[in-house]
Amino acid sequence: MELLHADKDYLARKGYRYETFQHGQFLALVIFDFELPPGYQISRADLLVLLPGGFPDAAPDMWWCYPWVKTITGADPLNANVAESIRDRTWQRFSRHFTTARWHPGRSGVESYVTLIRADFARAVQAA
Repeated sequence: MELLHADKDYLARKGYRYETFQHGQFLALVIFDFELPPGYQISRADLLVLLPGGFPDAAPDMWWCYPWVKTITGADPLNANVAESIRDRTWQRFSRHFTTARWHPGRSGVESYVTLIRADFARAVQAA
Protein backbone atom coordinates (compact mmCIF):
# COMPACT_ATOMS: atom_id res chain seq x y z
CA MET A 1 0.00 0.00 0.00
CA GLU A 2 1.26 3.48 -0.78
CA LEU A 3 0.00 7.05 -0.69
CA LEU A 4 -2.25 8.18 -3.51
CA HIS A 5 -0.85 10.77 -5.92
CA ALA A 6 -3.31 13.39 -4.62
CA ASP A 7 -2.03 12.81 -1.08
CA LYS A 8 1.62 13.03 -2.16
CA ASP A 9 0.82 16.23 -4.07
CA TYR A 10 -0.87 17.74 -0.99
CA LEU A 11 2.08 16.90 1.27
CA ALA A 12 4.54 18.35 -1.26
CA ARG A 13 2.44 21.48 -1.78
CA LYS A 14 2.39 22.09 2.00
CA GLY A 15 6.13 21.47 2.23
CA TYR A 16 5.72 18.68 4.78
CA ARG A 17 8.65 16.40 5.43
CA TYR A 18 7.21 12.91 5.86
CA GLU A 19 7.80 9.19 5.67
CA THR A 20 5.59 6.16 5.23
CA PHE A 21 6.01 2.58 6.38
CA GLN A 22 3.86 -0.52 6.76
CA HIS A 23 2.47 -1.08 10.24
CA GLY A 24 0.51 -4.32 10.22
CA GLN A 25 -2.47 -3.82 7.91
CA PHE A 26 -2.00 -0.03 7.89
CA LEU A 27 0.11 2.39 5.92
CA ALA A 28 1.70 4.61 8.56
CA LEU A 29 2.27 8.24 7.60
CA VAL A 30 4.53 10.37 9.80
CA ILE A 31 4.53 14.11 9.19
CA PHE A 32 7.61 15.53 10.88
CA ASP A 33 7.51 18.83 12.79
CA PHE A 34 3.75 19.24 12.43
CA GLU A 35 2.87 22.74 13.61
CA LEU A 36 0.48 22.99 16.55
CA PRO A 37 -1.73 26.01 17.16
CA PRO A 38 -0.94 28.36 20.06
CA GLY A 39 -2.00 27.04 23.44
CA TYR A 40 0.31 24.03 23.71
CA GLN A 41 3.56 23.67 25.64
CA ILE A 42 5.38 22.80 22.42
CA SER A 43 4.91 24.34 18.99
CA ARG A 44 5.64 21.26 16.86
CA ALA A 45 5.39 17.49 17.11
CA ASP A 46 5.70 14.54 14.79
CA LEU A 47 2.22 13.45 13.71
CA LEU A 48 1.46 9.80 12.95
CA VAL A 49 -1.68 8.63 11.16
CA LEU A 50 -2.50 5.04 10.26
CA LEU A 51 -4.26 4.73 6.94
CA PRO A 52 -6.38 1.58 6.72
CA GLY A 53 -6.56 -0.74 3.76
CA GLY A 54 -9.18 0.66 1.42
CA PHE A 55 -8.23 4.26 2.22
CA PRO A 56 -9.71 6.71 1.23
CA ASP A 57 -12.97 4.74 1.09
CA ALA A 58 -12.16 3.56 4.61
CA ALA A 59 -11.63 6.44 7.04
CA PRO A 60 -8.61 6.69 9.33
CA ASP A 61 -9.35 6.56 13.04
CA MET A 62 -7.22 8.34 15.67
CA TRP A 63 -3.75 9.83 15.39
CA TRP A 64 -0.59 9.94 17.47
CA CYS A 65 2.02 12.56 18.42
CA TYR A 66 5.64 12.48 19.49
CA PRO A 67 6.73 13.98 21.79
CA TRP A 68 3.82 14.15 24.23
CA VAL A 69 1.55 17.16 23.66
CA LYS A 70 0.12 19.08 26.63
CA THR A 71 -1.86 22.29 26.75
CA ILE A 72 -0.17 25.38 28.10
CA THR A 73 -1.88 24.62 31.45
CA GLY A 74 -0.13 21.23 31.59
CA ALA A 75 -3.19 19.14 30.80
CA ASP A 76 -3.44 16.34 28.27
CA PRO A 77 -6.02 17.09 25.57
CA LEU A 78 -9.26 15.17 26.12
CA ASN A 79 -8.90 11.45 25.28
CA ALA A 80 -5.19 11.81 24.55
CA ASN A 81 -3.58 10.16 27.56
CA VAL A 82 -2.66 6.70 26.28
CA ALA A 83 0.89 5.82 25.26
CA GLU A 84 1.50 3.36 22.43
CA SER A 85 4.80 2.00 21.20
CA ILE A 86 5.08 2.15 17.42
CA ARG A 87 8.36 1.70 15.61
CA ASP A 88 10.63 2.21 18.62
CA ARG A 89 8.90 5.36 19.84
CA THR A 90 6.32 5.93 22.54
CA TRP A 91 3.53 7.93 20.90
CA GLN A 92 0.63 9.79 22.51
CA ARG A 93 -2.64 8.48 21.11
CA PHE A 94 -5.44 10.92 20.30
CA SER A 95 -8.60 8.83 20.42
CA ARG A 96 -10.91 10.43 17.89
CA HIS A 97 -13.71 8.86 15.91
CA PHE A 98 -15.10 11.18 13.26
CA THR A 99 -18.65 10.73 12.08
CA THR A 100 -19.46 9.75 8.52
CA ALA A 101 -20.74 13.31 8.04
CA ARG A 102 -17.11 14.48 8.36
CA TRP A 103 -15.54 11.79 6.15
CA HIS A 104 -16.58 11.33 2.53
CA PRO A 105 -15.47 7.93 1.19
CA GLY A 106 -13.53 8.22 -2.04
CA ARG A 107 -13.37 12.03 -1.84
CA SER A 108 -11.68 12.68 1.49
CA GLY A 109 -7.96 11.99 1.82
CA VAL A 110 -4.85 12.99 3.74
CA GLU A 111 -5.64 16.68 3.22
CA SER A 112 -9.14 16.22 4.67
CA TYR A 113 -7.80 14.28 7.63
CA VAL A 114 -5.07 16.82 8.41
CA THR A 115 -7.73 19.55 8.26
CA LEU A 116 -9.83 17.64 10.81
CA ILE A 117 -6.76 17.13 13.01
CA ARG A 118 -5.87 20.84 12.90
CA ALA A 119 -9.42 21.81 13.85
CA ASP A 120 -9.41 19.32 16.71
CA PHE A 121 -6.10 20.67 18.08
CA ALA A 122 -7.57 24.20 18.00
CA ARG A 123 -10.79 23.09 19.74
CA ALA A 124 -8.84 21.27 22.46
CA VAL A 125 -7.04 24.41 23.62
CA GLN A 126 -10.23 26.47 23.45
CA ALA A 127 -11.92 23.92 25.73
CA ALA A 128 -9.02 23.85 28.22
